[in-house]
Amino acid sequence: MGKKVALILLLVGLLVLVGCEEGSSLTGHETILALPHNWGEGTPEKPYVGFVTNYTETELDMIDIGWMSDASYAHYTVFVSSIEGTTVTGLYYDDSDEDNPRRNITIAFSYSAPNLTMTISGAGDLAGRTYVLQASDD
Repeated sequence: MGKKVALILLLVGLLVLVGCEEGSSLTGHETILALPHNWGEGTPEKPYVGFVTNYTETELDMIDIGWMSDASYAHYTVFVSSIEGTTVTGLYYDDSDEDNPRRNITIAFSYSAPNLTMTISGAGDLAGRTYVLQASDD
């Protein structure tokens, strides 16, 4: 009888742990920084996204967003100006040319293992896009 109870408790404990992982959510920029820094596959639907931190890795400075399409590479650099909870605001530009205009951007992040969702608003090419990404090996 004791072995059956121990086995049931072990199984319940494992289910609780698995449930906690699946229910993970972002609560602030510290959590964003605790996530892997590279996401996506480099396609237009699942672009490469890289978090660039300061030298002490305590602040998010930039976000790189890019993908390969028809032998061309789209690449955008986001300069982070503020983080409120899990929402990043800043300016971004298509960095194929330094003279391209800087545009306002807001990125709302949410995380439910293993998916990171980015919902982008603002102006320009990235406005209105939503990406659901998984961590990259790169």
